[in-house]
Amino acid sequence: MLSSHLRTRLDCASCHTYPDWSVLVFKHTSAAYPGQHRAALDCAACHTSNTDQVPYASAANAGTCAGCHATDFKPAAHPATVKGQSYTAGELANCTGACHVYSDATRTTIVKKLPGPYHRVSDAQFKH
Repeated sequence: MLSSHLRTRLDCASCHTYPDWSVLVFKHTSAAYPGQHRAALDCAACHTSNTDQVPYASAANAGTCAGCHATDFKPAAHPATVKGQSYTAGELANCTGACHVYSDATRTTIVKKLPGPYHRVSDAQFKH
């Protein structure tokens, strides 16, 4: 194994194939890795501790969008009410509900639905 390679207990063939071992063929199948991101991610983008474990930015939301994106979450891009209240990263942990804008803080009456397609991880189809 190369010294710059991610430390893991997985068999090499889990991620690479012969004869070109430099080609990465690993596919995440767990619901903890939400589908297709808008860009191909390098392993080290999430596995920053040089192991097969992911140190989540928001450990309470591990395996959800908020688990990784809590630090770069932009509340203004996720309106909850027409009066200017925004969703929090924790409320949108799996990105459901972000398409609804409610009339007030009671969040009982939807006044606007944002046009799609927007991502929804709870159905394992991360689309944007």
